[in-house]
Amino acid sequence: MDGDGASAVILFFALGGIILLVAKVAGASMRSPGRRAARPGRFPKRPPVRDDPAIWREPRDFPHRTRRGTRPVPSPDAGPRPHPLPHPIAGRELRGRVRVIDGDTIIMGRVRLRLWGIDAPELDEPWGQEAKLAMIDICKGRVITAVLTGETTYARYVARCYRDDDEDIAGELVRRGLALDWPVFSGGAFARLESPELRRKLRYIRAKQAKSAP
Repeated sequence: MDGDGASAVILFFALGGIILLVAKVAGASMRSPGRRAARPGRFPKRPPVRDDPAIWREPRDFPHRTRRGTRPVPSPDAGPRPHPLPHPIAGRELRGRVRVIDGDTIIMGRVRLRLWGIDAPELDEPWGQEAKLAMIDICKGRVITAVLTGETTYARYVARCYRDDDEDIAGELVRRGLALDWPVFSGGAFARLESPELRRKLRYIRAKQAKSAP
């Protein structure tokens, strides 16, 4: 083979190699990750923006899914669930440990109880925090027996409540100078426990009782 024939063969193979290289590069660019991501459905769903109230809800607001449908999840700040007793039965007794809400309101399990016969300061009133702390001390470590009167007030069952040593916890709070007898409801059962100093200290409660008297 002469020199011109050899040069032609070399040129032929060189051009073929270049063509194959270009085709390979073009095919690789067609199969690149960016090109695959551009196909429909390849991008992940965009997460909701927390600051946009139109599309974000806190987890506790999502409903529970049940076989019968959906029901809202109660907020943790909504307080205890409704008590299991549909109607108060006069004379019925409940026993257990309690959690104190304020001076004259306690919770036993899921039942809210209003102490019978007394009126203690609200938490935002003078001596309200002290009354709550005193009731916590009275009930601490004790099993309380609540005897329902058959009355309700503000979603609470009215009850006479006793410690395991038979001490009436409402009377004990009056004795400690942090609640007043409410004679309209108690008939004066705790009036003997009130001191003149207590009546002066909580005279604003007596004024509220007079305004709310039936």
